Amino acid sequence: MPIPLLNDVDLSDPSPPVPGNPEREAVHARARTLVRRRRAWIGVGAVAVVALVAGSVILLSNSGGAPRVATIAVKSSTQAEPGSKITVVLQNDSGRFVGVADESGTVRFGDDIVPGTYNVLVTVESAPAESQGGVDIGSAVVTYRTFPEELAPGVNTINLDDLVPVGPTTP
Repeated sequence: MPIPLLNDVDLSDPSPPVPGNPEREAVHARARTLVRRRRAWIGVGAVAVVALVAGSVILLSNSGGAPRVATIAVKSSTQAEPGSKITVVLQNDSGRFVGVADESGTVRFGDDIVPGTYNVLVTVESAPAESQGGVDIGSAVVTYRTFPEELAPGVNTINLDDLVPVGPTTP
């Protein structure tokens, strides 16, 4: 069935509907709802911006400046032979941390060591001696202990020459 062509006269309503009070009130209620939702989303956005700025400030204030991780350098003039294995144990209420010194005598721990007070135990195991007449001599172990030691951020030096050995032991 063909659709008749309509013109403006055919589409004009001589008595269009006029909204009454109930229709106007419904439009105003919908407008108030939209305004409340818009204000709520603005508030959520403002809270998100404040949280982002506060988080950035906290992160930036914790970075930079002096290092907040303690490492230990074990030094000795006579008591540690070349090739010795030096083990350092730190212990406090936070836990027990074990590290092995590299060739320079610096101990870096697997965990970040927070500066603070620690009981320090240093064990020096000498390099194995060569066999003599078919007998394996092995190595000697000497343990040193410090009383509670305050570790500062950065490198802390423990001088074995200043420590008293707790006693030689066997590995």
